[in-house]
Amino acid sequence: MGRLRAEEEARAYAALTRQPHTSADDEDGEYTINDLKSHLSIIANILLSVVATSVAVWMVANSWDVPERLALAMTCSLVVAIAEVVVFGGYVRRIEESRSEEKKRCEVKEVVKSWEIKEGVVDRGISEVGAIMGLGGKKGSVVTTGKDKVGKQGVRKRKG
Repeated sequence: MGRLRAEEEARAYAALTRQPHTSADDEDGEYTINDLKSHLSIIANILLSVVATSVAVWMVANSWDVPERLALAMTCSLVVAIAEVVVFGGYVRRIEESRSEEKKRCEVKEVVKSWEIKEGVVDRGISEVGAIMGLGGKKGSVVTTGKDKVGKQGVRKRKG
């Protein structure tokens, strides 16, 4: 009985400490929490624009009879709703296409530039350093070492 209680407590603890799944690298067809939030905010914006359109048309046509005003406001809000749904559908389609293309794309990593640092390079000039490093004094080769004859800046450190 004690073993079962301990297993149940372990399961309950694991369920409480589990992080919500928000990764963008999901399998096809799965939506994340961020997708859901984005879609809900877009739907709220669509509803707001439909209601605002119908109210604006209702107020602009205040000299018309009520049935005509109602028909005009409903027609305009329906047109806006259809346009918003078409735009939202295109947005979702493009996002799905870009995700599938991104999964198909292979990341290619290549070494752009590499430096070999050897001992005894700190107090020498650029030409001597280039000779030591095997650069042969090529133009455009820059070596950032300690304080040398070129500048008194020393080693530059990353920000952040």
